[in-house]
Formats: sequence, C-alpha cells, structure tokens
Amino acid sequence: MSNDIGYILVRAEGITYQVKLEEIIFAEAKKNYTHLFGDSRVLKPKLALSEVEKLLPPAQFIRVHRSFIINKEKIKHIDGNSIYVDKHVIPLGGSFREGFLKKIGAID
Repeated sequence: MSNDIGYILVRAEGITYQVKLEEIIFAEAKKNYTHLFGDSRVLKPKLALSEVEKLLPPAQFIRVHRSFIINKEKIKHIDGNSIYVDKHVIPLGGSFREGFLKKIGAID
C-alpha cells in the first residue's frame, strides 16, 4: 500500500525512522533485509524488498531488477543494462527492462 504523505516509516536496528521519499535513492535486497540508500544514510530494515515496494509510491519508484527498486527522480543516465542513480550503478534486469523504459517514457 503506497502513501501520498511524502514519507514512510521503517524500523531498523530497534529504531523507527521517518524517511522522506525524496531522500531515498534506491532499495537493495540483502537476504532477509532491504537496504534503503538515502542521501545521508543507509537503513537496514528487516523487510523483504516486496514489502518495501508496497510502501513506496509506484509513480516515483520502479522495480528494475529482482534485487533493486530505484527512485526515478534520481536517475542520471542509462547505459545499456546499467542505470546510473546518484553515484551508484544499478543493474537493469532483462525481465524488468520493457516496463522500466515505458515508465520513464523512453518507449511507448
């Protein structure tokens, strides 16, 4: 379930954090955790990537790989199967490619 309030609440390492959506660069699945990479910190809530995906608004966040969700507002450029997001290089999974390109308006 996504929200329209501009932030999500996540519990990591015993603390509940309010995370502004515009601060999230990307989310990466790591075993039973999802690492949320932000502008100034990395949070590691014990949530599956699919659970984090439900918290994020689909208009702003796109699943681009089985292990990655990115904030489309943070995309710098795309080169082949690599998405450059902020200072990070995120792989674009083959099964996610067409949906991703449609969502960012690169194809009809």
